[in-house]
Amino acid sequence: MRVFSALLVIGVVAEEDENSMLQKVSHARTTTAAAPSMYKVGCSQIGAYGTFDAQECCGVGYELISSEGGCEAALREAKGQADVLEVVNQLGNAQDGDDLEAGEHDPMEFDWDNVVPGCFLEAKGRRRGVFVRFNTQVPAQNKQLGGRKTLCKRVPEYKVGCSQTGTYGAFNARECCGVGYELISSEVRCQAALSEAKGQADVLEVVNQLGNAQDGDDLEAGEHDPMEFDWDSVVPGCFLEAKGRRRGVFVRFNNQVPAQNKQLIGRKTLCKRVPEYKVGCSQTGTYGAFNARECCGVGYELIYSEVGCQAALSEAKGQADVLAVVNQLGNVQDGDDLEAGEHVPMNFDWDSVVPGCFLEAKGRRRGVFVRFNTQVPVQNKQLIGRKTLCSRVPYYLGQYKGKTAMGDETEPTCQNNGSPVPTRASCEEFAQNVFGQVMQVAHLPNYPEGCSDRRNHPSYGGVWWNNATGGDWNQHKGFKGEVALVCAA
Repeated sequence: MRVFSALLVIGVVAEEDENSMLQKVSHARTTTAAAPSMYKVGCSQIGAYGTFDAQECCGVGYELISSEGGCEAALREAKGQADVLEVVNQLGNAQDGDDLEAGEHDPMEFDWDNVVPGCFLEAKGRRRGVFVRFNTQVPAQNKQLGGRKTLCKRVPEYKVGCSQTGTYGAFNARECCGVGYELISSEVRCQAALSEAKGQADVLEVVNQLGNAQDGDDLEAGEHDPMEFDWDSVVPGCFLEAKGRRRGVFVRFNNQVPAQNKQLIGRKTLCKRVPEYKVGCSQTGTYGAFNARECCGVGYELIYSEVGCQAALSEAKGQADVLAVVNQLGNVQDGDDLEAGEHVPMNFDWDSVVPGCFLEAKGRRRGVFVRFNTQVPVQNKQLIGRKTLCSRVPYYLGQYKGKTAMGDETEPTCQNNGSPVPTRASCEEFAQNVFGQVMQVAHLPNYPEGCSDRRNHPSYGGVWWNNATGGDWNQHKGFKGEVALVCAA
């Protein structure tokens, strides 16, 4: 199980002397945004299969490769990339003067009972090489894994969601896009989706089903001028529209909000991955009054380690909200690099900055850098307005809701495209690692199912797992305090 990082409110020390730092600063910058690689080598698979954590193994923004077709694609594209070659050099034929790349094995798939299901690298003896293989078997929970190197794929930035059916009032964006994805809410982002996703597999499947691919024309989704229009029967945001079989399928953007009872007409939704990182608030007021949750927003937290800050630099330095800060504060207006930069050292002791990861402007011509503060300010210290950099959390609390006797208060839900924590084990993990308490178990019909946190009750506060199912919130007779769902980001 992944260990949840508690929402920490930590702080930082004495502002460095600008003149003295001039002689100590060195920084590396690039002129173009380097796109993350599509594939990467993840962890060595060790321990019992039941304790294997795919997210920790593959890292932020990557996932296991779950089909043999996907593994074949990984072989074609990644067999010669640097991290794969490093494994080849360590385990296989590279040191014997043979092929430096990972090889193709026939057959690719097999049934291993000590390998995680999916794509991995297998050494067939030092002189026989390293091969990309695919495991089809699910090991027993207590089976010890055999140490194979995992091969992971980048999570797609965009995906095709549901067909928009039913009334607009009943439309559920989270269910439509799926966990980890959200609606595309601006035309600019819809244009970006067109540029990047028009030729990806799930988009091509829609094109093939609805449009021009079957007529021998362009295989990709097309650009329509204008992109935006006012539809009263389409969900606001980005979607795919068929303009007749011989005219093609286009990425379009709807800027009208339909009436709640309006019937939707089945357009395919285009969704975007929820960012792993985001720019939070400007740090103002006293440190004692600083609220990390309000600053980062629902589903995000402070980055509390320098390692996490380095990861944020690698992935987020060129994303839109970071670039907006660079444009506002730093070197982009001077014709230099458009991205946030790396500063050596990354960490320092500021007494007027919240502890953790943030963006610092080093003068307009010197740039904006991702920095990490290690000092906790005193409670009454005035913060100096640095922009916070936040990371997405695996679990978070939804909005607290109360319930009076037969009242009409709405039931608690998960915001920010999250979903209720699905298992008792993950609920217990949340209780232990976030609140440092023991999860309690109850059978409470009409109370929220699964994992929730109750507050403002003299006897029954804390994290609960409710094993009753099929209840009706509206039929609950009311209770003291408030309850919030524990949600998975």
